[in-house]
Amino acid sequence: MGDCLFMGDYNNEKGLGFENFGLREEEQIEKEDPSEVVEFSAGLVALLASKVEVHNSPEIDNPVSLDELRTVYINSADCYSAAEVGKTCCEWALAKVNMFLRQKSGEKMTPNYNHIKASEQLDISEIWTPSEEDYAKANREMKENNLNYEFQDVNNLYIEPYKQLDIEW
Repeated sequence: MGDCLFMGDYNNEKGLGFENFGLREEEQIEKEDPSEVVEFSAGLVALLASKVEVHNSPEIDNPVSLDELRTVYINSADCYSAAEVGKTCCEWALAKVNMFLRQKSGEKMTPNYNHIKASEQLDISEIWTPSEEDYAKANREMKENNLNYEFQDVNNLYIEPYKQLDIEW
């Protein structure tokens, strides 16, 4: 039985033990640096705000809000799958924001039915895939705005749209 010890093994000099039980050195767990998360979140929100300002020029009939772009980014990051996309989560979500802005500008979107997932809500943008131009723009924006933090969960970022609580005193 090798090194496995059992409670009934009284002749063992090492004392009682359990099969497959052993003390291991504490594993090094990577912890997110809060300052890095805050810095990334602030940079991302600033980028999204500048996109709103550029998009909402006087000749645009279909303006967007910062909350809309935050929501598009968050929803895109939530449905991100590295295996399917082959891009970083930030790159994918920014490309989806770029695609959303193109759609709001009146550009026709080409559906890709391979990315449809069964979910509680139907999001028509799930069938739209960002173009190579959207990805290239996302890459440029990530470099220009120093958005190189690779987050594991978009919910750990500080980018949620503000929602006033309905509290009556």
